[in-house]
Amino acid sequence: MKNEAPEILRAGLFDSRAKFGAQRETPPHAIDWYEIEFFEEEGGAAHLNGERYPIHPGMVLCCKPGDLRHSELPLRCYFVHVARGSGYYFDILNSLPPTFTCQNTESYIPLLRELAQARHFHSSIASHLHADSLLLELIARLHREAREAKRKENLASEKNYLAVKQAIAYIDEHLATGCSLAELAAAVNFSPVYFHSLFRRITGKTPYAYLADRRITAAKELLALSDQTLGEIAEACGFSSLSYFDLTFRRACGCTPSAYRRDMQAKYETP
Repeated sequence: MKNEAPEILRAGLFDSRAKFGAQRETPPHAIDWYEIEFFEEEGGAAHLNGERYPIHPGMVLCCKPGDLRHSELPLRCYFVHVARGSGYYFDILNSLPPTFTCQNTESYIPLLRELAQARHFHSSIASHLHADSLLLELIARLHREAREAKRKENLASEKNYLAVKQAIAYIDEHLATGCSLAELAAAVNFSPVYFHSLFRRITGKTPYAYLADRRITAAKELLALSDQTLGEIAEACGFSSLSYFDLTFRRACGCTPSAYRRDMQAKYETP
């Protein structure tokens, strides 16, 4: 495979106020090169291929050839534009996520300034080679940062799934007595608001809806597989009264608990 050295098209500091004044948004445009931007301050947002990314300190934006983007203004960033090419370095650039957060933004700024100075303010071959070496260092840093960000994202995802799994076990253990959102969130060490959103995102149901469905499922199992009375089943599954059990079961299943039990027994007895 041909392994081209990346070519710097331009690099420097961009402040939208200088170019766009009071304009609030740039028009959408397709990108024909690689655009890497570093943000030191809050403000504005980047739109990339239909996704909106609010800008925050430490954010890196990585745009690739063919991407469609525009920006909400004002914004201020350090940037590097690299011509398209092929080979190892471009494989790394293509693998970078659209955006992630740097762990140490301050360490990038001197590198970006030095790169811009070497590329645009000195014309010697040595300065151009120096700029190229700084670009390779930048690509290597971004590659490490992106891998670390992905690792942390995976760890967070695993932690979130484990928390929901633990919450589901907690619900099963407390069907008879019930459990509030605050209790569930405390059981997995999350805030109630965050836990509610997380649980719904992973299971497709709110904690309350999941608890209600689990109670009905447990009631069905007991109706079909045990000889407990309706009152005992209602109590075991957390229904406050037999009448409430009857009403809730009918709404969920389209029949009363007694009718469901008779139907299950008839299925067993029919050859």
